[in-house]
Amino acid sequence: MHHTLVIYAGGTIGMAPGPNGLAPNAELESNLRHALAAHEQMADFDFVSMSPLIDSSDATPSDWQRLAGTIKANSNYKAYIILHGTDTMAFAAAALSFMFAGSPKTIIFTGSQVPLLLPENDAVDNFMGALRSRDGGYQGVSLYFGGQLLEANRCHKASSQDFHAFVNGNGKGTKPATAFVYDGQITPEQHGSVGLIYFYPGISAASVQQALSSKDLKLVLLLSFGAGNIPAADSALVAALAEAKERGICLFNISQCRHGGVQQDNYATGSVLSRAGVRHASDINLEAAFAKAHVLIAQGLQGPALADAMCENLAGEIGGNSQE
Repeated sequence: MHHTLVIYAGGTIGMAPGPNGLAPNAELESNLRHALAAHEQMADFDFVSMSPLIDSSDATPSDWQRLAGTIKANSNYKAYIILHGTDTMAFAAAALSFMFAGSPKTIIFTGSQVPLLLPENDAVDNFMGALRSRDGGYQGVSLYFGGQLLEANRCHKASSQDFHAFVNGNGKGTKPATAFVYDGQITPEQHGSVGLIYFYPGISAASVQQALSSKDLKLVLLLSFGAGNIPAADSALVAALAEAKERGICLFNISQCRHGGVQQDNYATGSVLSRAGVRHASDINLEAAFAKAHVLIAQGLQGPALADAMCENLAGEIGGNSQE
């Protein structure tokens, strides 16, 4: 069995300046090997570039499936390092944490804030850190960045410039009771099945109704205030949520806060959601919930079964104080 496969998906780490700004470049392998010339013992890896390379801002859930397929098509490796753009890296890493839940493989995402080809970059340090983490005995999916190895489904990008760009605001997740097995297939037709409503002061019932109007929706993430609260004094807004629930759309509550989580019945403005049948999973973050929803929908789940599975700890994405 070969040891390590580096999968280049695209992103800043391999970009080069162009007429319209930084764009993916296909010469990353040779540039990386040149940068590691003084560390020959670390350059023991095979390399594959995905085609087409993408800026992670253009990534879709189908690209997560494409990454998973690349790993499965090269199953004779023990470890995989995925070079990915930082903007949506946490979403992709979370998705693969579900797709490879319980796997003995080592899968590490990394990238950089500054391209390898530019001076004073963080690309070499992050890549070497991922290589060292590969040898640390960690199994499963993780994200290495800025000197930290983070759980793939518990972190998010917190800075657009700082080299310590990714953080975990809620600590380690809880080990699942049973291993989740993924056997689905995310397709482009599924992209419209998961929606998001970000609550803000003065949001109108009409805006909420519009966000819930698509016939493709199977699940909508509600990004609520604080401990899980919404503008409950707007009866038309609350009615719009209840009507969507009656149409079979799963509504799932996530706090806008990056530390703490949802405690939906603490306030009257949150308990209205409980009465409407809205579910939550305490401190799961946006990236993990969005990826998890797509993975579960690809498994064929919808309605109450989808809501139940969203509340289950499938891959360590939920902390120790989970509440339904």
